Amino acid sequence: MNFEKQIYKVFFNNRCIIITNDINHIVPKSGDHYLQYENEDEFKQTVLDFQKHTISSLDMYVYTEGDAWDLMKILFKIYLHVPASGGVVRNEKEEVLLIYRFNKWDLPKGHVEKDESFYDAAKREVIEETGVKNLEILSHLNSTFHVYKKDDNFCIKENQWFEMECFDSDELVPQASEAIEQAKWFKVDELNSVLFKMYPSLKELLKKYLGIR
Repeated sequence: MNFEKQIYKVFFNNRCIIITNDINHIVPKSGDHYLQYENEDEFKQTVLDFQKHTISSLDMYVYTEGDAWDLMKILFKIYLHVPASGGVVRNEKEEVLLIYRFNKWDLPKGHVEKDESFYDAAKREVIEETGVKNLEILSHLNSTFHVYKKDDNFCIKENQWFEMECFDSDELVPQASEAIEQAKWFKVDELNSVLFKMYPSLKELLKKYLGIR
């Protein structure tokens, strides 16, 4: 059976597991680890070893000849799956909307509520976190995944990202109840000055979407 070419990156802080069924995406650097998927038990154990840093590598590449999403579903069994959604929002000046929270510049996003679609959650969360109005979703961009620890549980957050536009001249209102200190529009050529204070998965998303080198 032929599967469409897929690649998923799962971030563990600054390291990531790259899961793909496209052999052309396997480009390990010196120190990276490589695994050809054979069975679920081996994959689970390798992921846990990677998480615990018992695999001395930078990143890990996992290649499967089947559906790469099936391996993502295995990760959702290892870790608590947390669906979230947000937006890369631009205004009429082609500026990009960021929020500042927990000493990081971030994109507006939040958890998907029960019986809510990723699409609806993205729009709701951007409005709630920044106070923007006249918001329109243009297209689905990409998904990002990262593993983190909350209390005693390890979680994997799946963020679905949407391209949005906003023609709203009103003042932004950061959502203080969500610990958001600032909501701010940035010119594209200003983003390099704050990318170092963004999470790796979001930095990669923005650089790819905006063509930033």
